[in-house]
Amino acid sequence: MKIFLFFILLVSFCIGCLAQPKFEFGLTTQGAWVPVSELGEYSASLKNGFASGAGIYASKSLVYRFSVLSGIVYQLREIKQYHISGDNDPFTPIRGYWEKFPHHYFVIPVYLQFNVSKNFLVFGGIENAWLINYEKIYQNPEHNWVTGIESRKHKIHWSLSYVWNDEYQNFAKKSSDGYNGYTYVAYNYSMLRLSLSYPLWKSK
Repeated sequence: MKIFLFFILLVSFCIGCLAQPKFEFGLTTQGAWVPVSELGEYSASLKNGFASGAGIYASKSLVYRFSVLSGIVYQLREIKQYHISGDNDPFTPIRGYWEKFPHHYFVIPVYLQFNVSKNFLVFGGIENAWLINYEKIYQNPEHNWVTGIESRKHKIHWSLSYVWNDEYQNFAKKSSDGYNGYTYVAYNYSMLRLSLSYPLWKSK
């Protein structure tokens, strides 16, 4: 379903590029809070993380007040997992530590936008996100739902969006003290994201 909708929105963007005169190209940057919940028998406690990113975007008008947006964004997400160290000796104190797991993504968003007024719009769509820095990955790319609002009153546009995924993500990295030589992390997440964008070029 997500892949089909992503394809339909992408085709709409391509048709809009050929048929409509209004076009916008620019830069975007983002920051997000990433609440997570752990899943799976090999995942220890996880701590909520943060994400940041930057990229380029292009938007094209369609019909009435509708437009479509796509682009490419590099995104860094980081979560932490709690590890317990120590042996089975009951007289040995148990110690633990938080290990960081950075996630490097390339993200292609496709949004359908609706202009509520001249300077305000709502949008929704799908982001395909490719995780590039782990060997074993359960879901790659991730197909994430997105909904949000955007203000274009000033030269720098801002938007607030909510990102979520119905499926869980599971990845592993090599580790000397992990299970079968790997540390496994299984989790589900969402994102509350603030984005800033700056249009470099607009057609009339």
